[in-house]
Amino acid sequence: DSQATVFQRIWCDFELYVNLTSTSALLDIVTLPEGSRNARLFSGTRLPYESLSEQRRRETRFPKSILLAGMRVALQDGDATEEEDKKRILASFEQGPGDQLENANRRLRSLFAKAAWPLALSLGIVADFDKKHPGTISLPEILHADKLRTQLSLSFAQMEEITPAAVRDLAMGFPETLEELQLSFEGCQKVNDQALRELSQYLPRGLRVLSLDCLSCRAISDAGIQHLACELPTSLTKLTLHFDMCAGVSSAGLRVLAQHLPESVQDFRG
Repeated sequence: DSQATVFQRIWCDFELYVNLTSTSALLDIVTLPEGSRNARLFSGTRLPYESLSEQRRRETRFPKSILLAGMRVALQDGDATEEEDKKRILASFEQGPGDQLENANRRLRSLFAKAAWPLALSLGIVADFDKKHPGTISLPEILHADKLRTQLSLSFAQMEEITPAAVRDLAMGFPETLEELQLSFEGCQKVNDQALRELSQYLPRGLRVLSLDCLSCRAISDAGIQHLACELPTSLTKLTLHFDMCAGVSSAGLRVLAQHLPESVQDFRG
């Protein structure tokens, strides 16, 4: 429902906690918006055979009110019909190792923040998602707080709202624990050399896999390639770069990239 009642029930919160603290479980949430005959699906990952762009279109249709509720969740705050049930569940939370409960909260919030990002970008509310309560919900802050996140995939293909400032906001949200990063800026005409510079300076130092699609980003030149090349993490083992149809990228830029390619890279595609 539009009020996201599921997050207010302690038994539901406990099920989410078990899911989020498992290393293999996937999280799917389905809702039927009021007045609609079509269900909306939120998934913690891409569906089988689904591209990044298709995932973005699917998640953009997910109700904003539930995305917002998901970014405010505190699993321990749910209610129960029987008070004894809540006491037992809270006791179970407390038995978890270290900061497991807070990590689960941060993980859930970041899943919703990631899903909300393209919608927020189109509405100009990435840094301030809740206009009714200004200054309380920042997508970069929520994403960055997810210290257990090791993988991030997002598509902004053909989005005119992607500017160097928007890329900086995204990059500032990268958790330090990130190991795999896949981004698509295909056809984004405002992604330029400054955007690559903003992205590059925030790349996590422990990154092992990087895939960057800048197909037909015509404002990128050799200078942007140099910014990226000089900041590539030395931990990289797999690197995929697409700069096709970027008129300002020449063999000179590619030579700079080759000169700065980390020795750790075992698989390069581009």
